[in-house]
Amino acid sequence: MKRSEAFGFAIPLSLCLAAWVFAQEQKVNRKGVPAAVSASAAKAYPNARIEGWSKETEDGKTYYEAEMIEGQTKRDVIFLPDGKIDLVGRSAHLRSSSGSSKRAQGQTPESRY
Repeated sequence: MKRSEAFGFAIPLSLCLAAWVFAQEQKVNRKGVPAAVSASAAKAYPNARIEGWSKETEDGKTYYEAEMIEGQTKRDVIFLPDGKIDLVGRSAHLRSSSGSSKRAQGQTPESRY
């Protein structure tokens, strides 16, 4: 198979996979989040402002993701329905003290519980 043919096949395939992944995630309001998850978020990050919640289903398991901002750091925290933290990812620094935008050091999770 030629390189151009492989590339032409990869793009539609990746678009289909992306559509499938996004179909598994839905935005939810605070009332749609289990009490254990809300309490865990408030306890673990008392100074964070939660910008939004989403409910995700992956391999038959349900997760709740909080998009939060604490100071100059944006975090995406994934919770299990019982309130346990599954994954914490730091997305980006919003602004440095000089006012210039800068990316966080890497896109890897801060910690895994």
